[in-house]
Amino acid sequence: MAKREKLSAADAARLGSEFAGYGIKVTAELPDPWDFSKKPVLEGTVQTIQTVTLEDLRGVRKARVAHVTNKDGTFGLWESATLVPLFNDLKQGDDVKVRFIGLGEAKPGRSAPKLFMGGIKQHG
Repeated sequence: MAKREKLSAADAARLGSEFAGYGIKVTAELPDPWDFSKKPVLEGTVQTIQTVTLEDLRGVRKARVAHVTNKDGTFGLWESATLVPLFNDLKQGDDVKVRFIGLGEAKPGRSAPKLFMGGIKQHG
C-alpha cells in the first residue's frame, strides 16, 4: 500500500471539499497561495486578513491568511511560526514584503521549518 501524502493547507484550500479527509480541510474562499519556490519574494498591498479554521489529523486549529495584491494578482500569504510577529502588526491597506530565506533545522520526526523575513509599510 502506498503511503498517503498529506496535503498542505494551501493545496487543500485550493482543491476544496473533494479531498476532505485526505489532509487538511479548509472551509473558506481563499486566493491562490503564494508559491515561494517559484517566486521567493512576495511584495504587495494587503487587501484583507482572514482567519480560517483548519481541520487535520491533529484536530481543529485557526490560521490567518493575508490576501496580498500586486501586479501579478492576489496571493494568499499564510501565517507561519516565523511570520507571527509580522501578522500581529499587519493591517488592511499595509504594504508588505516577505522573503523565503530557506529551511531551518528539523526536529526529530518533524519537517524542517520554512524560514521567512518580512517587513511592513503601514498606512494610516
